[in-house]
Parts: sequence; structure tokens; C-alpha cells
Amino acid sequence: MATLGVNLMAVDPPDRYVECARLAEAAGFSHMFVADSSLHAHDLYPYLTLLALNTRRIRIGPLVVHPYTRHPAVNANALATVNEIAGGRVIANIGAGDRPVRELGHPVAKVGVVREAVAAIRRLLAGERVDFAGEAFRLEGAALRFGRPAMPLFVTASGPRMLELAGEVADGVFFLAGSDPRCVRFALDHVAAGARRAGRSPDALVRACCLYGALDDDLGRARQASRSIAAWFPQTAPAYAELVGVPPERVAAIRGAYAGGHFDEAQAALALVTDEMVDAFAMAGGPRRWVERMKALEELGVDLFVIFPMVEDRIGTIRRLAAEVLPHFERAR
Repeated sequence: MATLGVNLMAVDPPDRYVECARLAEAAGFSHMFVADSSLHAHDLYPYLTLLALNTRRIRIGPLVVHPYTRHPAVNANALATVNEIAGGRVIANIGAGDRPVRELGHPVAKVGVVREAVAAIRRLLAGERVDFAGEAFRLEGAALRFGRPAMPLFVTASGPRMLELAGEVADGVFFLAGSDPRCVRFALDHVAAGARRAGRSPDALVRACCLYGALDDDLGRARQASRSIAAWFPQTAPAYAELVGVPPERVAAIRGAYAGGHFDEAQAALALVTDEMVDAFAMAGGPRRWVERMKALEELGVDLFVIFPMVEDRIGTIRRLAAEVLPHFERAR
């Protein structure tokens, strides 16, 4: 049975963020992640340290670090440090990045660069002294100088090639494919293809489905709160828009109107998003609607749902998820 985790941007004050973490842990969520959003939130690592110091059981980690904004070895060192503070509860995670990365003058990382970063981080965490000359970074006799408790390494992905890379090289995958079973099946099929190409069983990976949305009995209000993530898909992951039948002219219009450093700033594109798109790409509605859709995705092979509340009342959402959605899935103990 799948477990539930929470992913929050570090936009709340530290004490409020800690309150969210303690509530999630006490309620039985299995994971809590800090979204690494460059200049759009507080810095990742101080907030990840807050989680390490103020929780005892819940697994924690970034979602998601990037090969360019910090050198992969610096990320490895920071993650190993937090992992030591947390008693071995950290999940390392790396991905290609998105518009907040471009804001800093960096490109979205290519699949080959993410592959190199995964290899370098693995070797450093294994205690090796690493010499490496890759496309985007170098290491010369580099080694971590302190203890390295075991840490799983995940890849975050949406596109087919990055999903397959995750299947090849990672311990798990965080994938953002929306909530429509056709889209989630597409993502899982690509993860499985990568795993099989590397001689691995897809079941050896943790398959974590990232769900963005609003838990609200008022469907119209929930859809409105979730509309910005539905605009993100045609702009960043158009293969999913095609899968659910979004007309090419609407995809083109949204791509032309999309502007903003983070998906919640892409206000110009929201008027072009239909309710059907919101229903395909977000989780919007009351708890029954959430549970029915999540159960359908669980049957496809999802091991973990990572929920990003798209509302200001994050504590209220966590409480309601704990009371009305989490009982239908596995509660962490």
C-alpha cells in the first residue's frame, strides 16, 4: 500500500514550517520534502536542517536540487551533513531544474549532465576519492572528509528521457505527470523501460508520484487554486497535454502566454486553462475525489504520493489530508 508525503516550498516563517513538519510526522505521513526554488523561497538547507532537528521519524530531503546552481559535490556534502544531523533519514534527490534555475542564468540540465551528477554524488557518498571531468563540472581528487551514512539517491523527472534515466541509475524516482491515469502510466512505463535496459526490475525503485492541488469540497474553488500547475504542463511537459487530448492550438496559446519565474507566477496563461486540464494535471476537489483518483494511480504501481498543497492554509490541508485521505493508505509509524 502506498504512503503519503508532503512537499512544501520554504515560504512560511521557520516556526510555521516546523509546525507543518511536526504535524505531518504525528499524523503518519512518511516523508516531508523542502522544495528547492532558488530565489522564490527561503534557502533549502537551513529549512532542511530545521526538519532534521525538529522531527524524529519522518524521511526528509530536497525536491529537487540541480547540477548547476550548486556543484554536485557541494550538494553531496550538504546532504550528507543534514543526514548526519537527522540520524540517516535524508533522501538525496537531483533533477533537471525549471524556470527558477533559468532566472539564475543556468540552463535546464540535460539528461547527460544529471547522469554525471548522479555518478559523482554516488562515488563521493561511497567514500571514494573522485577525479572527474564532465560536461558541466569537474572534480580533482575530491572526497568527503567525514562519516557517510547510507543515503538513497532519487532522480526527479517528467520527460521520457529523464524518466528512463531514473529507471537506469536511481534508487527511486519523483515524477510529475499529473493525476490522470494515462499520464501516470506513461511515466511509469518510461521508468520501467530504463530499469529493464539497465538489467534492473522496475519494482526495485521507489516510484513517487508528485501531486499538486487543493483539497476543498467546493470543486470550483479547488480547481481555481490548482489552475497554475495545469498551465505548467503544456509549457514544460507537452507530451502529457497530448496524451489527454489538449488541442495543439491551446497548447501553443498557453506556451505563448506563459511567463513567470515559478509556475504560480504564470498568471497570463491561467485564463487559457480548462477545467478538464485541471482535472488531468492536478488534484482538485473533496477527499472522496482525491482518494478515488489516488487509488487508481496506486494500482498502476505508485509507492509514494508526494502532495504539494496549492493553498495558503498548508497546515489546514495537512490536517484534513491526515483525517480524510491518509486513512485509506499506509500510515507511517
